[in-house]
Amino acid sequence: MFTITYSSKRNCPDNLQRLDDLQINAGSFTNEVIDISRNFIDDIIEEFQIQRNTNNPLNQEKYIYELLLLGTLWRMYGAYPVSSGKKQNKFLSKIFSPTNKKTTSKNLEYNQRNLDKLFIWLESTGEFKKELKQLKIWIEFLKFQNPQKFKEYLRKIIIFADWFKSSSKYLIGSYSSNESKFLYYLRLVGSEISNRN
Repeated sequence: MFTITYSSKRNCPDNLQRLDDLQINAGSFTNEVIDISRNFIDDIIEEFQIQRNTNNPLNQEKYIYELLLLGTLWRMYGAYPVSSGKKQNKFLSKIFSPTNKKTTSKNLEYNQRNLDKLFIWLESTGEFKKELKQLKIWIEFLKFQNPQKFKEYLRKIIIFADWFKSSSKYLIGSYSSNESKFLYYLRLVGSEISNRN
């Protein structure tokens, strides 16, 4: 599902041992993410299952990952500018990289307009095609809520992503050197959940 890169800079007997350690840490960390998610997004998933008339326990972990992905993408790209045309969006997605971003999502208002902007921007990058198919379902679910509940749910999703960001480096350790560590850890959890189902 995801390409996992790792760095072997830390001392270890060999790379095979390193990969074994990574798998053990990924499993433990994913269990921690699932346990902690109950404090943040349990009610959102429950409401989602009620509205979609589904209660498959196998989907629970997948939903946790998808909401974590949504919150992470909001934090990383939510403040990026979005223009009206797809060609301009593609152009903007190349210009505005995380290192060039001058504004942050910390002061971004939790509303449908900004969520729509995020989705359009992500779509225009062409990098999240598979993930956006499922996120579109979540975005439609959120937009179906009244404005107060929409804001509350989005806030909880983003707080969960913030917890994830601050905790990931302590729970797994620093294995990635080539890509954003935040996205790396997210993909690690996504891969672990995918392998379990």
